[in-house]
Amino acid sequence: MPDKTNKDLINEIKKLKQQYNALKASYEKDIAEREKAEEALLENEAKFSILFDENPLPTILSEMPSGKIAFVNKRMALVMGMNAKEIIGKTANELGLLKNPDDLKKLTELIANKGYVDNVEVDKILPEGGQGIDQVCMRLITINKKLYCLTIIQDISEQKQIEAELRKSEERYRQLIETTDTSYVIIDKKGIVLDANMEYVRLSGHKNSMIL
Repeated sequence: MPDKTNKDLINEIKKLKQQYNALKASYEKDIAEREKAEEALLENEAKFSILFDENPLPTILSEMPSGKIAFVNKRMALVMGMNAKEIIGKTANELGLLKNPDDLKKLTELIANKGYVDNVEVDKILPEGGQGIDQVCMRLITINKKLYCLTIIQDISEQKQIEAELRKSEERYRQLIETTDTSYVIIDKKGIVLDANMEYVRLSGHKNSMIL
């Protein structure tokens, strides 16, 4: 094989340099794209963290399917009267949050099967020892290829109490007008009967279905 001339060596060096430059450009491009992706990821994580932590409703992020709490927002920690470190790593049952421990299993199965849960009412144990009712909404989300359940909680104990008192008031009202000997009727401006007791029905000679 004949010896390579200086010209051949120069050409080979040029080719090697071109290959090196191409590899370097590709590497630098990969680095730039990776850095851009990392910046976007950090930005998304920051946005999620703000939305999660500043949510005015108690919010939990728990691992699936174990139910172990991975993150809680400020509001949830405040409601529980604990700091986040005391909550993270435990389940709702281990923290004694649910009146019926079986509810955790039912909710986990429901979210696993449907991928979401909307406005489900759950009886709870309050930190001070009383009882209340929560309305929960849940969503399955994936973070870094790991499955989590995002749970937002709204205390509806006061609303339920008001509804119960309203039903009692309506029952007392109905008992009162049905046990009196005086006829009782409510008529709107158009002359339409809105309500009447049985004494009014008897005296008017009409059937209840014909009046209301």
